[in-house]
Amino acid sequence: MKVKEQIINDIKQAKWQKGRNSMGISESFYDPYYLLKEFKTLEELEQLSEKELNLLLDFANFASDTFY
Repeated sequence: MKVKEQIINDIKQAKWQKGRNSMGISESFYDPYYLLKEFKTLEELEQLSEKELNLLLDFANFASDTFY
């Protein structure tokens, strides 16, 4: 379980990655932190509790793996 500040920092650091897969989807969407950055604004994410952020991160990891 990550601390809230580290999750927020990792989301802020997430960058758009050049390149697309064979289906035309950006490689960026396989980064769970980038997914969260696109899902909600930083202000909205900062209002969540540490537990809520960790649950969202777990979901984003699952989604990244599933879509890969």
